[in-house]
Amino acid sequence: MVQRQSRGQGESAWASAVAGGAWDRAAALYYSWTADEQERHLAGLDALQLFRLDAAAQRQVFDHPVSALLRIEAWVRRRPVPAEQRVAERLEQLRRGLITIDQLNDDEVRSLPLDDRVRLLSDLAGGVVVADDDERQIVRLLATTGTADRPTLVARLRSGGSALLRRLEAVVDGTENSALHSELRRLTFGALDPARALVEAENAPEIPWADPPLSQAARFRQRVHVEVLEWTSAGRLRLCLDALVGPVRVWRRTWDLDPLQLVAVRFLAAEPEVGARSGDVVNLPAVNLFSLRNKQFRQEMATVADVAALAMGGHGVIAAGSRAARLVAAVDLAYGAADLAVREMRDDLGCTAEGRQFLRAWDTVNQLVLVYGMARMVRSTPQVFRGLRDRCRGLESTGASRQRIQREVDQVLHQVEEVEQEVPRTQATAPSAGQPADVRVDRVLERFLRTVRRPGPSRSVVRAHPSRESFEATYALDPVRGVAPQDVGAFFRERPLRSRAREELVVHVRGALHLPPGATDHEVFHEMLHWASQRSGTNVLLGTYWNEGVTEWLARRWSGAATVRNAYDRNVRVVEQLAGVVGEDVMIHAYLDQRWRPLHVALEARLGSQAEVQRFFSLMRRVGGGDHGSRRLARALAKLGLVGAEDAPTSPGLRVPRRIPLP
Repeated sequence: MVQRQSRGQGESAWASAVAGGAWDRAAALYYSWTADEQERHLAGLDALQLFRLDAAAQRQVFDHPVSALLRIEAWVRRRPVPAEQRVAERLEQLRRGLITIDQLNDDEVRSLPLDDRVRLLSDLAGGVVVADDDERQIVRLLATTGTADRPTLVARLRSGGSALLRRLEAVVDGTENSALHSELRRLTFGALDPARALVEAENAPEIPWADPPLSQAARFRQRVHVEVLEWTSAGRLRLCLDALVGPVRVWRRTWDLDPLQLVAVRFLAAEPEVGARSGDVVNLPAVNLFSLRNKQFRQEMATVADVAALAMGGHGVIAAGSRAARLVAAVDLAYGAADLAVREMRDDLGCTAEGRQFLRAWDTVNQLVLVYGMARMVRSTPQVFRGLRDRCRGLESTGASRQRIQREVDQVLHQVEEVEQEVPRTQATAPSAGQPADVRVDRVLERFLRTVRRPGPSRSVVRAHPSRESFEATYALDPVRGVAPQDVGAFFRERPLRSRAREELVVHVRGALHLPPGATDHEVFHEMLHWASQRSGTNVLLGTYWNEGVTEWLARRWSGAATVRNAYDRNVRVVEQLAGVVGEDVMIHAYLDQRWRPLHVALEARLGSQAEVQRFFSLMRRVGGGDHGSRRLARALAKLGLVGAEDAPTSPGLRVPRRIPLP
């Protein structure tokens, strides 16, 4: 009988046993507690402790009799459901009509795959009656679109004659229509990088707008009337404007516009409700003209804060408190002083053609700075500020006021050039772009544990190379025939690699994962699957083609990456056909858990004898990883009544991850 300890002593001993990997002691303590105490301690077990252990300790954990209990009770039932699994389950409930979109929280909506997001937008906008709640959910789906998905979503809104965009604009009205156009503007800028936004803004067609309030109508001479604003059959916008002086039309202009292209709206009259002065130019997607026409655009742009909320979430590389950061702050101050001078001189500048051109260029830069932030603009598109100097030189040189503007713009350029000189030095000693390698590996390891539910590699076998040159030199020690180093994203080798380079006399550890700078989560996950399956002998028994196909097939399902297309597309198509013959779980258990018997039985049932199964294995072993047109592959598949990789149906790509069977 095990003597029961006090609660405080028991908790301390449990924490020490778990932290030190003393699982025998942990098991003894576990069985000495009541059921409630067992549940409480299992709920507090941190699964992330496991992948920080070395491989031997992980095997000890998973081979121990209490390990199944720890995994099943603590990871599956007691611990919170992983976000990806919860979203998948909630999405399935949504598809089956068990819940509605408003029952998903913002984090769950933010995690929706793009295809499901577009489907939900279509469903919500496609009803006979679109209620206010539906309109709010449409706006929420647009607002929670991730940065990586924005360009694709913009393309989807443009596709099919802009059918979905037309429907959204038509059914969302009232206050929600204002919010819809705000999110469409945010989405349009979000799909562009600053350099592309600058080019589009500079080349945007200029559209005059003047609609003075009644209090100013008597003294304001001209107004612009929207005669026609409608969708064409091709999904574009046809805009026709009339300029009126009293009841008399003095001119008419028409435009044919892509609904999501940028247009430059020049306000001929001051619009206090939006903070626009006479002559101000605001860049926005053409579809926002519907909002402008309905008198809602001015309300949603009433404050500078709303314009600033157009931020794209750019990834800055300038650390706070650094010299580069202080230089960017100096640019901001100089730019603010120049903007003050331009504001004071705006009416005077608007009297000449050169002045109006300068004001348009200044307003364009001003809006881009608000959208993307000063740091990102200085880092990625410093040429925009040089363009201001060129415009400034076109102004008349006489007059103290214009000379003041030129001095202020020159000061901005001086500060920008100092940042340009500093940032390359900062970046030369900075880590590779993106997240640090250890953060990325930890994130993928955590996902690996949650989805694959088997031990992952320890950090000691993961080598994140500091440079592409180091990575390619290591790969060249044991290259794959026909695959050049520059074409490799990441790789795993079971056998040790000996480096003969004088500057790097290193014997790389057995079973190591090699990652180049900038390796994607999907690539890291793919190589972790190779590590997990090495004991099963898949590569030896069934060859490289099968091994790479199954690895990529599982990585696409579980890595959480967006839809992946790469050199293994046809391998995956073949594997999906094979899974249809023998069963997905059978293939997973053979690949990860060395359970080959069910695979033999399934193939024997199809081929008729164990001898034919061995012939099938023999053919597959002799097919290289990229030999899609191999005669041996065609013969092996023909035995099962399947088509070759060239004729196989296109892979559907990433599917919603599901819980996989425990070993």
